Amino acid sequence: MRKVLVKVIILILIFSAAGCAGQPEQTAAFRAAVYLENTDDSRLMQVHNVMQTRVGQWEDIEITLIDYSDEDFELAQSVQETIDQGYNLVVFYSELPVPDLVLDGLGNAGIPLIIWNAPSTDDQTLDMYEQVWLVGCKAEEAGWIQGQAAAEYWRTFRESDRNRNWTMEYVVLMGRPGWYDTMMRSRYAVLALQEQGIPEHCLATRLIESDPRKAQKVMAELISLYENDIEFILCTDDELALGAIWALQEAGYFGDGEHIPVLGAGASEAGLQEIRNGTLLTSSQQDVTAIGETIMAIIRLIADGRSITLESLNGSGNWMPSFRLEMDEHGRILAHYRRVDALNIFRETWY
Repeated sequence: MRKVLVKVIILILIFSAAGCAGQPEQTAAFRAAVYLENTDDSRLMQVHNVMQTRVGQWEDIEITLIDYSDEDFELAQSVQETIDQGYNLVVFYSELPVPDLVLDGLGNAGIPLIIWNAPSTDDQTLDMYEQVWLVGCKAEEAGWIQGQAAAEYWRTFRESDRNRNWTMEYVVLMGRPGWYDTMMRSRYAVLALQEQGIPEHCLATRLIESDPRKAQKVMAELISLYENDIEFILCTDDELALGAIWALQEAGYFGDGEHIPVLGAGASEAGLQEIRNGTLLTSSQQDVTAIGETIMAIIRLIADGRSITLESLNGSGNWMPSFRLEMDEHGRILAHYRRVDALNIFRETWY
């Protein structure tokens, strides 16, 4: 009798263990799919890391990263799988590859959408779907930072007026044709100079791809045309600034030679190194912490069933710092750019 009882107990334990092993793991109550275009981009991963750090403190929310940079990636299939798998929210980096497909699919399923770093997304696209929000930084601020830095240098170093005509003369290198940030950065850099009361004259503007080698070639041509008059070089991104620096170095500038200030935007790793080298005057960086935390604040509010307003974002929890966010009626939620130059690059951790 005792042997039979022991066998029964053993069998109960075995089946109990098997039953436990077969049970699905506990999953978070609220799941978000995050689509990234390029997981090799350090800035993108910085934002994602901010999000992961925050979600690690919450047991009821889970984030899944989806890389859609492969040209063979089937976006329509992936979006449908996201819907079928019961995700509660989707986050997309950059402009939507196929806006109608994504918005219609998610909209019909009632799944909220957050888009970030897509400033040129128009009002009509945002208004197509009630539950869509755009998170980013104010593109014009990057140009404003550039113009202010140029004005400060002009006033501080009078020798920057190379031809002694009391007018700041500059060339503009614009990258990524048609890109919203390109237009805003170049426009507001000049507006900042004008607001500072700086007499200014644009010698030439060149619209090229954001490729350092192409920028180097174009800048070399501009040096041959305006060598004695170029006093500043305004670039809408750091890739163009890098090419401009190479062309100047080939022409004998920097080092022990004459210095012409080059200004960029975007705070790329190469751009930050040129600031350390003393060849790039300034750049600007999106506040990746503000972007990541703002995305997480939206996710938190939706998971809690609360509405998305400027007040609710700023008060979403005692963990949410004050980022001076701005929000419009179309769902754009904007943080700010930060200036990066020789005065702060060695005091802060960049990348």
